[in-house]
Amino acid sequence: MKILLNDYCGYPFEVDLVTELSKRGFEMYVCYTSASGGPKAFSGNTLDKVRVTDILLPSIDKQSYFKRWNLESRYGQEVVDLVQEIKPDIVISANTPLAAQRRIAKHCEKQGIKFIFWLQDIISIAASSILKDKLGFVGRIIGRLFKLIEVQALRRSDHIIVIDESFERILEDWGIPQELVSVIPNWSPLEHIPVLEKENEFSKEMVLQDTFNIVYSGTLGMKHDPMIISDLARKLQDMTDLRILTVTDGYGYDFLIDAKASDNLDNLIVLPLQPFDKLPQILATADLLLVLLEPDASKFSVPSKVWSGFCAAKPSILIMPEDNLSARITSRNHAGRVIPSKNISDITLQIKRLRQNPTELKEMGHNARNYATDNFEITSIADRFEKLLE
Repeated sequence: MKILLNDYCGYPFEVDLVTELSKRGFEMYVCYTSASGGPKAFSGNTLDKVRVTDILLPSIDKQSYFKRWNLESRYGQEVVDLVQEIKPDIVISANTPLAAQRRIAKHCEKQGIKFIFWLQDIISIAASSILKDKLGFVGRIIGRLFKLIEVQALRRSDHIIVIDESFERILEDWGIPQELVSVIPNWSPLEHIPVLEKENEFSKEMVLQDTFNIVYSGTLGMKHDPMIISDLARKLQDMTDLRILTVTDGYGYDFLIDAKASDNLDNLIVLPLQPFDKLPQILATADLLLVLLEPDASKFSVPSKVWSGFCAAKPSILIMPEDNLSARITSRNHAGRVIPSKNISDITLQIKRLRQNPTELKEMGHNARNYATDNFEITSIADRFEKLLE
């Protein structure tokens, strides 16, 4: 059976899934685009018996909405061309902008190719939430248009995978039959994110082996508020042995570079996104990981960077609503702290308390790793996908 996994973002955790399904006899193909930003685990990755295609596009400016829409539409056509060449039995499409997803789903329906919509963010809710604040009435109109496109793509799907039960309830409200929907939570690749010592090649290069380090690693986009990081750096300047390390790109990177320069924030280190193979060392450098998610975004997004921290046995401080899936799991397993308020004084107080309690930090990191080993084992995850595919 030929399977094409299309993931516009090329997220790292899918490498293990593709490898495992290939071992089980599925003829696997993968496509993504490096133009979407972020580290790509598939980039330069020669997987045994798996053809990987990086769909080359100009760099995508996520703040230029019309240019972005056109490039994302072009990506969809490139995937359609690839589908016509490969002629897969099933296409699994994840993390793909609606301009592209619509084209791919429509083509698969027309050609009789089974289409699985792997829904990891509900994009139309995200667009409506973000654009209404930026563009007012026009933003609300665009949000409604996005919802129409997303619902059409979902209804064209032969099956839908969602990563949280709350997404399942939204689809039910949209008239999507429950029997078409399966819940498979995201995970992180255990084998690719081992538990390493804090003193490692990266931490020594950055002179961070002996400081208390708060680390944010990942995209800082519209779902995140980079001002929280710069405000924290200002508030924590009195702690001379504390550093805030951000490894990011795009608007958030530019914002923090400017904030660091304008306010002389010597405790703030801002790096561009690093290759995926450096991620374990970056995470190991942390004493505490920071995860941000805007309150409105919590309705449609579950930040998978939390799971990378779990694999690395690191405690996290999550600035997001308590009902988000990653927040619920973190709290339930005592793997970190969840702070629903963006109040910098509240966040600073929690960080200072944790800084004074290394035993609790170690315990939370241990709990995080235990959750990862219990839930991220790829063979059991692949069993669920194989059942759907068959």
